[in-house]
Amino acid sequence: MNKKVLVFRKPIIILIIGIFIGVFLLKWQASVIPVISYADGVSYISAAGNQGYYEHNTLTGTWVHASQWKEFWKESSFFQFDKIRYDIAHYDIHPPLYFWILHIWSYIVGIDLSTGPILNIFFHVLTSILIFIICRRLQCSYLIAVAAGLLWLLNGSIVSAAQETRQYSLLALCSVLYLWCLLAYLQKKSVRTLIYLTIAAVLGMLTHYHFGLLVSTSVMYVAIYMISKKNWVHLFRFVVALGIAALIFFMIHPEFYVSFERQVFQAQAFSVENMIPRAINCRNTIIELFKPKIPIGWLQKLALFIAFTGSVILGIKYTKKQKNKVNSLKHFFRTHKGLPIFAVLIITSISFALYIFQYSPLHAMNVKYMMLVVPIYFILIGQFFHLVIPQKLMAYMFIPIIIFQTIDTSINIKRYEINSKKLEKAISENIATGTPIILDSSGRGVLPRILWHVDDNTNVYATTQSNLISEFPELKTYSHILYVSNLEYHGNNLENQMAILEKFDKQGYKLKGEITNLVNSKIFLLIKTDK
Repeated sequence: MNKKVLVFRKPIIILIIGIFIGVFLLKWQASVIPVISYADGVSYISAAGNQGYYEHNTLTGTWVHASQWKEFWKESSFFQFDKIRYDIAHYDIHPPLYFWILHIWSYIVGIDLSTGPILNIFFHVLTSILIFIICRRLQCSYLIAVAAGLLWLLNGSIVSAAQETRQYSLLALCSVLYLWCLLAYLQKKSVRTLIYLTIAAVLGMLTHYHFGLLVSTSVMYVAIYMISKKNWVHLFRFVVALGIAALIFFMIHPEFYVSFERQVFQAQAFSVENMIPRAINCRNTIIELFKPKIPIGWLQKLALFIAFTGSVILGIKYTKKQKNKVNSLKHFFRTHKGLPIFAVLIITSISFALYIFQYSPLHAMNVKYMMLVVPIYFILIGQFFHLVIPQKLMAYMFIPIIIFQTIDTSINIKRYEINSKKLEKAISENIATGTPIILDSSGRGVLPRILWHVDDNTNVYATTQSNLISEFPELKTYSHILYVSNLEYHGNNLENQMAILEKFDKQGYKLKGEITNLVNSKIFLLIKTDK
């Protein structure tokens, strides 16, 4: 058999096997999710075309069946794309593409705990394949390109991020799709590649507003690249193509500016003392991406130390081999090969700066929030392997690395599954019992989480803490009741919580027990007593 065919075939077979393993891990993760997150609830309500209805619901402050609240995250009709777009612009801070896709997917498969995570599997697999293709375009060997793609797909932090029903997985796909199209344009400079690039830019901008960072970074790099070659025509074509992409985006989503106004309104006040903790969060995000998930502290530190030290040593050895280091570096950045590291440095720096200087919310720093640039890290890893690791050594290293990554991620999912079963048991014993429920918030991030497992006929009363204090409902017909309180939500506080418990006491309900941190809430069980 032709030697070139063998060189190609073996890594491709490994890639296919690795993709099957990755799909298995992602499916396993999706199957053991015990509750939806705050973001999941928002996404399902948005994809159902009900976000506007939810914001103006008439169920607050009255006893209703849980089924009436649940209608908000069930699709009433198909093809509500314009309504979804309008509601996303006015009640959220994201573009509509992901929610359109989730709308279609939910209509096909229905909505349950795994609907969003299963959809994300497609995005993650396609991202892995594109990382492989990009590494090959950057002249990495087949083996190294496969390693880069599988390291992404089997990474524990990436698999964990895929469990959330949000646009981060789609953003990762759009990021590498745009990068692939841009590399193709830099090499071929054809009209066809420019059309593909325009489409990729539109898809990215319709997925997340942070995609603008990648577009801006690409403009800087292409400007440097084209000006160094005095290639003004192709630079002009590139800028025009992005201008057309922006125009198409404006036509599809003309009310995007409303989301920006909401973002400015919700921005936190700047505080110098918060800069250091936020900088630490940025550092921890990078560590979390590459840190093994095996719950053994010394093993995690050892793995990180070996990876870091080995990379430094190999990098130094490679640098020493270069006779003219300055010219080699200049040449690197004057070719398409310098694009990944340029994108990683610029986008990571800007993202960290926006977070440290508090333009981004406090919670918005972990691996999933960096999905615009995270897949490019793995392309960069592929380039690094190609430059500093001999092919024979890589052949010996490849299988052990992939096996370790698979075992590490499997252990992490198994731990998650064990904790999930404990949580499911606690939910079935305390929430899903048919007991009437009073919630001190009707916010879209609270109700879907609490009511997901509740029987449809369960009586529910949801309103704000202040309304509960001023207009506490009559409870005469109930022998026992659950009071669900979430102090993290919109001004709720412990003082109001205590005042509400006193209201229960005045109607003859005594506190029998409480559960802390069940679905991010404190749940009080109250029993009716004779006075």
